[in-house]
Amino acid sequence: MANQLGVCNPSGFAYSYHLRAPQNNIWACSVPPGFTFDQTRNQLGVCNPSGFAYSYHLRG
Repeated sequence: MANQLGVCNPSGFAYSYHLRAPQNNIWACSVPPGFTFDQTRNQLGVCNPSGFAYSYHLRG
């Protein structure tokens, strides 16, 4: 995640995200169809740029 000027918002700052295809044994901000999770983390600024949110360790 990056907060960049003029990238996703031509007149100001906005967040952009580096996306990966879901796969086994990675951390994600949501659980896609066909996957489960075995761990969670509640972290500041990871899945929610302005607060705490859960991320999920994917198992598929």
